[in-house]
Amino acid sequence: MKLRLLLTAVTALTLVAGCSADVTGTATAGQTDPFDPCTIPDDAIAAAGLDPASKDSMAEKGYITPGWDICTWQSSSQPAWYFYSIFFSPSTRFRT
Repeated sequence: MKLRLLLTAVTALTLVAGCSADVTGTATAGQTDPFDPCTIPDDAIAAAGLDPASKDSMAEKGYITPGWDICTWQSSSQPAWYFYSIFFSPSTRFRT
């Protein structure tokens, strides 16, 4: 019983703390340029354990996939034993 009460209290405090932060900035409606995953900052890529120098843009190689932007990075460990790809499409065709 005490454990259930403790878990309920921790959950409630987490929800209150998580929902109390202010959000700053301005919303932009109707963004004209789609998101390009290759524009993610190098420091964020490095923080994810990936090597920023290994960035591989399919578009820069001439491989064009209509409606998709694709960017891939390799792990920072040597030898690189995994990679991470981001596929982005601004299409609303798949939304429900």
